[in-house]
Amino acid sequence: MYDRIILDGLRYLTDDIVQIKRMTADEYELRINAKMLRRADRLAEHAQAALFNRVAQSVDKSGKRYVAKTVKDIYNIEQIEEQLYTKVDRSKYRDLIDIAKRLSVYRRVKNVRGT
Repeated sequence: MYDRIILDGLRYLTDDIVQIKRMTADEYELRINAKMLRRADRLAEHAQAALFNRVAQSVDKSGKRYVAKTVKDIYNIEQIEEQLYTKVDRSKYRDLIDIAKRLSVYRRVKNVRGT
């Protein structure tokens, strides 16, 4: 079992055996899962590209005109960006900013006291 962990680490993560041995089980599992998700994303992109290709080559019933005349007919990046940017929850950033400010004050106070 241990050999398989090392082998999979070498195959999917890094060529450095020492780095693999230093990983905790949780870290190793997270990294392997992330690698598998990246692989799945890449396959999804290939499938999407094949579909876009099919749409781009499709013609109307007469067979003379392409159905998609522009890139926007296939993939409208402006519309997707607009949807993404309107969904951003800014309240999360406010919490992070507050935490960063408190941490900064704490570090200043700690240095003034000399501890």
